[in-house]
Amino acid sequence: MSSPIYYHPNGSPYAAAIPLPVSPYGSPYGSPYGSPYASPMGSPYGVQLVPLPPSPYAVPLPLTPTHNPLPLPPSPSGPVTATALAAGTSFAPHPLLALDAEDPAIAWDVRIPPDTIRKSEPPFHPLTAHLRNQPAVSPPWTFVRLRSTLLPWIVECSNPTGVTIGDVLDAVYECLRKRIDRDEWRDASKEFQGRLLEAWERRCIMAGNDEGRAARAREEQKGIRRVDWLLWDVEWLGIERSKDELETWDMYFRSR
Repeated sequence: MSSPIYYHPNGSPYAAAIPLPVSPYGSPYGSPYGSPYASPMGSPYGVQLVPLPPSPYAVPLPLTPTHNPLPLPPSPSGPVTATALAAGTSFAPHPLLALDAEDPAIAWDVRIPPDTIRKSEPPFHPLTAHLRNQPAVSPPWTFVRLRSTLLPWIVECSNPTGVTIGDVLDAVYECLRKRIDRDEWRDASKEFQGRLLEAWERRCIMAGNDEGRAARAREEQKGIRRVDWLLWDVEWLGIERSKDELETWDMYFRSR
């Protein structure tokens, strides 16, 4: 069987390239149709895009200073940040948390869990889940800092959708349930240490009266807690917005 024969210009596969003939239209990209829009700048496509004439049906729209023909949609309502506070936004606590030194809206001994809280007015209903989920402050706020002149600790609580009544009450209780450490004990004066021991003993007796001897033994074993720092001022009165610090609220207690 004979081998195939390959034909090449000049008889060699490595021959120099043969130039194409010059285009009869004057440009390798020239249009054979002689477009009336030929580019004076010599576009490689031989044409230049030109704007269409204005439509007789076009309606001009006036532009706002921001070049937006329509007003911006209103911002969605939601939690407020510290920036809004700096601008002078007015905030108010929920009525159930608002400070009332004479007749607080809820009855709470902060030595016992928040699920024991009841309204102060008859028929003394407990706080429902619906009430606990209400915003702690209005408008809603994602971060709340609580302080008291009776305590050396700060209570902080946050919620990305807005701090609720339940968030505040739970955060206060959890903070006060922590045991004081040795440094905090040493920072107290001898006189105050004696009063702390009295408050601790009284709280342990109360736990025994309410839940039995085992509960009293557990409290005695745990030692002094932060709530004992309040001494006799363990009745919750409410909160009031601080006048000197953003995002901070003052909480108040009184003796039972």
